[in-house]
Amino acid sequence: MSDAKKDPLPLAAQLTKGTDSVDLHEFAGGIAQEMATLPQIRVGKKWYTTAQILTVLIPLGFVAGL
Repeated sequence: MSDAKKDPLPLAAQLTKGTDSVDLHEFAGGIAQEMATLPQIRVGKKWYTTAQILTVLIPLGFVAGL
């Protein structure tokens, strides 16, 4: 118990440096990469991205603030 208090990271001495490259075929178990998408909000049957909503709300908020 006293050894753990002396060295807060006892496993740090056992760590080794990994490789500097990532094998994309092994990364994430071979799951295909996909581009990220913005969150969407559904109003009725139509979907709106947050970018579409912000492009309307920001100017409206600016005009309302004047």
